[in-house]
Amino acid sequence: MEDGSRELIKDEVSEGGKEIANNTLGLVPFFKTSSIQIKFEFIYLLSFVIISCILLFTVQVGVVTFIDYTTKVYLYSVIGGALGGWAYSVKWFYRVIGRGKDNQLRWTWETNKFYWRISVPILSGISSLALFTLAVSNILPFIKIEEFTGSSSFGFSFLVGYFTDVIFSKLATWIEKSWSPQEK
Repeated sequence: MEDGSRELIKDEVSEGGKEIANNTLGLVPFFKTSSIQIKFEFIYLLSFVIISCILLFTVQVGVVTFIDYTTKVYLYSVIGGALGGWAYSVKWFYRVIGRGKDNQLRWTWETNKFYWRISVPILSGISSLALFTLAVSNILPFIKIEEFTGSSSFGFSFLVGYFTDVIFSKLATWIEKSWSPQEK
C-alpha cells in the first residue's frame, strides 16, 4: 500500500472446532492468533499485580531492611502509580474481552494496542513518582500533600496512575497557559 495506510487483515482462527473471524489491523509479530495474545496479556496483567503486591508487602513488613523511610515512601509512590495504571489496563482489558458475551474469543480483538496495554502500568508508575515528587516539593501550586507518609504516597500515586492520561493533558494545558508568552 503506497499511501501509508494500514490494510485490514482478515484472519480465520479455529477455536474449539469453530471458525472465528478475527478482523484486526494485524497481529503483533510474535503472536499467531488473537486468542494467544489475549491469554498472554491476561498472564502478564496477573503476574504484574502479584509481583507488585509481593513487593509492596515485603517493603511494608520490613523484609527489605536496607532502605530508609524516605526511600520507602517514594517506592510506595512507584508501586501505587503502577497499580493504578494496572487497574486502568485491567478495566480496558475487561471491557474489550468481556463485552457481556459468553465467548469473548469470537469478537474482534484490537491487537494493535498491545504495546499500549502492556506499558500503561510502567508509565503510570514513573509518572506517579514524578508527580508525587513535584507535589511534595511544592512546585505544583494546586496539589498539596500535607503528610509525607507511605499511605499518602500510595493513595495519591494510585489515583495519578489510574488517571495518568487525563492528568498529563490537564498539566500540559496549565503549562501552556502559565508559561507561554502572553499576547499584548
